[in-house]
Amino acid sequence: MKRSIILGFGLAGIVGLASVVSPSPTLAEEGKQVSVNLPIKRITREMENRVTNMIEGILEGNLDYVKQEAGALPELGKKILDNFFPRGQWFMQEEVLKPEETKKRRAVFTDYVNKMDVQVKEIQKAADSKDEGATLRAVTDLIQKTCLECHKLYLK
Repeated sequence: MKRSIILGFGLAGIVGLASVVSPSPTLAEEGKQVSVNLPIKRITREMENRVTNMIEGILEGNLDYVKQEAGALPELGKKILDNFFPRGQWFMQEEVLKPEETKKRRAVFTDYVNKMDVQVKEIQKAADSKDEGATLRAVTDLIQKTCLECHKLYLK
């Protein structure tokens, strides 16, 4: 009995993992289907966790940890960029398969990723100074100048 329960949970986990990893068809304009693999939710949750970890690190006085967590953000931003714009297409809302809109949005999002790089350097610089207040201000700037601006634009 115990063995079948464990096996059942194991199979359920494998099936769940397969559905997360495999691309799912998405309806595009004019009824065409495009196969899309967007792990965006997983990546954004990881970014959210890193930001939360930075704040906790500041509160605990562990600024080396803050630097470490901040250092992971630019790579995650680049992963989002690569997943939002695979094969030069944009997989959101009505702009799907419109090359001119895709090019514009990619440029805007690339700008946010570049801003994130700059803000992360500021966080790391503040953390190196061992000034918790300056580090907190740098994290707040990151949230305001990249996260919130991008979310206002794309998560209407």
